[in-house]
Amino acid sequence: MRDTSASRQLWLTLAALGLVTGLALWSAWPIYATPRMVLAGVVGVTIGIGSALLGRARAWSAWAGAGIAVAGFVLAAVPLASPGSMGSPAAIGRGVMEVLAAAVLDWRRLLTISIPVADYQTLLVPFLVVMIGCSWAAVTLSFARGRLWTLAVLPMLGMVAFGAVFGSATAGRTVTVGPLILPAATQVALAGASLLVCGAWLIWRARLDRSDALRVARSQSATVRAGGTSLALAVRRRLGAYGLIGAAALGGLAFVPVTDMLGAREALRDSVLPPEVISAQTSPLTVYRGWFADGLHDEALLTVEGDVSGQRLRFATLDSYDGQTFHIDPLSAEFARQPTTQARSITVTIGSAYTGIWVPIVTAEGGAPTFTGARAGALTDSYYADASLGTAVVVPSADEPGLGLLPGDTYTIAASNAASAGALETVSGGEPTVSDEQYPALAAWVEQQGLGRTGADLAELVSRLRERGYLSHAAREEGAQAWISDLSSRAPYTFEPVRAGHTAARVDALFQNLLEQELRVGTGADEAALVAAVGDDEQFAAAGAVLANYLGFDARVVVGVRLGGADPADGVPACDSVCTGANVSAWVEVRVGEGAWAPLDVTPQFVSPPTRIRQGESLPENPTEVDEPSSEVIEPPSAQRDEATSETSATEPDAQDAPAVVEAMLVALTLALALALLLAPLAVLPVAKALRRRWRRQAQAEVSMVGAWEELVDAYVDAGFEVPERLTRGELADLVDREAALVAAYAVDSAVFAEHAPTLEERDALWRLVDDERRQLTAEMRLRQRLGSRLSPASLVRRARGDKAASPLLAHPGRRSDAAR
Repeated sequence: MRDTSASRQLWLTLAALGLVTGLALWSAWPIYATPRMVLAGVVGVTIGIGSALLGRARAWSAWAGAGIAVAGFVLAAVPLASPGSMGSPAAIGRGVMEVLAAAVLDWRRLLTISIPVADYQTLLVPFLVVMIGCSWAAVTLSFARGRLWTLAVLPMLGMVAFGAVFGSATAGRTVTVGPLILPAATQVALAGASLLVCGAWLIWRARLDRSDALRVARSQSATVRAGGTSLALAVRRRLGAYGLIGAAALGGLAFVPVTDMLGAREALRDSVLPPEVISAQTSPLTVYRGWFADGLHDEALLTVEGDVSGQRLRFATLDSYDGQTFHIDPLSAEFARQPTTQARSITVTIGSAYTGIWVPIVTAEGGAPTFTGARAGALTDSYYADASLGTAVVVPSADEPGLGLLPGDTYTIAASNAASAGALETVSGGEPTVSDEQYPALAAWVEQQGLGRTGADLAELVSRLRERGYLSHAAREEGAQAWISDLSSRAPYTFEPVRAGHTAARVDALFQNLLEQELRVGTGADEAALVAAVGDDEQFAAAGAVLANYLGFDARVVVGVRLGGADPADGVPACDSVCTGANVSAWVEVRVGEGAWAPLDVTPQFVSPPTRIRQGESLPENPTEVDEPSSEVIEPPSAQRDEATSETSATEPDAQDAPAVVEAMLVALTLALALALLLAPLAVLPVAKALRRRWRRQAQAEVSMVGAWEELVDAYVDAGFEVPERLTRGELADLVDREAALVAAYAVDSAVFAEHAPTLEERDALWRLVDDERRQLTAEMRLRQRLGSRLSPASLVRRARGDKAASPLLAHPGRRSDAAR
């Protein structure tokens, strides 16, 4: 009979696990998208179920079953997750070490890589671990005694939850079902199906337990129940169970649209590369002119080889502007590792003057670069990219020397066929994202040009901006001789001082200078007479991006170098082999389609210096060059802010000067916490018993009365009574020889074998009897015995051990003497 019951429970659990496995494979498919994942899932569940059943068949402990599951993992993980290690015994040994390390480390690696990952490296190991561990735990818990078997639904749900936790935050498509709108229909279907399977398993497993308990109770009783459950009652129970499941499903569908109002779905992988890593970096546009200082202007930043004509190496793409700096928004950026590698078209070697986390690449699509050299492994593992930004970083771990790229690091990357500036001619601007109130001079200058709001008009406005600007990289000549000499060697160049910064005020002042100059010279003036704005790529890139936003285009700023032959007319020339600080440029990218961006160069000219006249004056027919008087230049605001910050921080109190009372409070709090942690294990047993008592009390009336008897027996066990196993309730009551036990045994037998279910009043009366008996037992004990009873694990151990050992034959007057039957 017991074998038949266990067999029914097993087949029910295996059926539920089969359905849950299918849902888990469906949930995890977007992460891997490879048939090898399906094989790993099926093999993992087979190992988990097999190890649990083998341990049960051999009557081994749960730890032994877990050991079998671990051994099965080691045997299966190498051919499944690291098939390249099957070549030789030595390679297999290395493969075993790799999968064991992957079982600990690859959880984070899986979160820091773009999906799908296919069978990249050993990233299948986390999924295999989940399938083995959860299936083993589900089968093991399903055979647990008491109410512990209900916990088996947790590992079942965990198998399906793997795909949701480690998957993308992007929700599935929205489906309309009649009046209902279901956002993320795939996730809703997975969650609903998982809950339905687990709920059905709980209901049917509870029915099996109840029928088994009644069958055992009847076999141990001298009386026989006169009648069975009526057909009407059975139908009502089944309809009630199915109705409950259906109501839960319909309620879930009705609640789904409300969840769409709670905001976007979040996943663990969204927070893997902490925003602090990006936000801690100074904006490359803010420090742009540092590349042109005498120490870096002629120093090698990069060496490039391969098909470089017309390509652009991007250091960083700056997509956010707060009126102070262009930067990467750390909250919206999605940096992740990439499981594939790019084509090897261009080889980049980092020079002596380049350091930092930004990785110069042409595109972030198609995979990661192929790193070579001594640091190849560390750089590969620390490479993160945002494909939408076209920006990549390397963030080595703390034990790696240096931060980011170092001189000598080499990698190969792919070339790109990005959209050209000509793609702008086919698009038109939309709603502007900046207003006239924010940039009045910009708006007035655009109005003065008399152009429209198309892409061609934007390109023409940027062209005029460049022609009427004048290139200068410094606020004073000291430390700027390298780039001044370079420009002077290509054309007569006059130095014009300009401070750094690209705030909204600086951008609008640039357009104000252009507007005022155009109004002074009037219509029909020569183009050289309109030159009035001084700056470099920092100011002009910011101005170009804001100008594009004003015309209704999405725009961003890119800092990098242009590759190819150098043109002497370019203020910042391209480079074809060795790129120095003199080649670092900034340009604007304008969106011209879904995922397509067209570059716009913004570097101003350096041949025609600004011409300063008063309004109403005429330009001389034979202009002469006039030496501009030198003037004291105010330091950039950034330096002033740094000094102010330093002064402020210097006046702040040191954290080490905290009052002694605070230190004493911290010490006391630490000691209290340590004491609480030491005493915490003592509270485990009383809490476990209280929870067990609560579960028994809150069950349905008939089961609750059986639970009351079990609670009374457990109280006797913890109090030190000799309570043999496998006795009937009446025999056990006679052996204990207490009135409460005799009354409780009779009440429970009557409830179990009566034709009708017991009432709630009968249940409550029995529990009051049990509570009174427990209080009476406590009153009869000394203080030491009371503490021992509360902290005794005897009843818990007895329940966990079950009925493995038969009790000796006991003779009781008026009862059956064969207790082993």
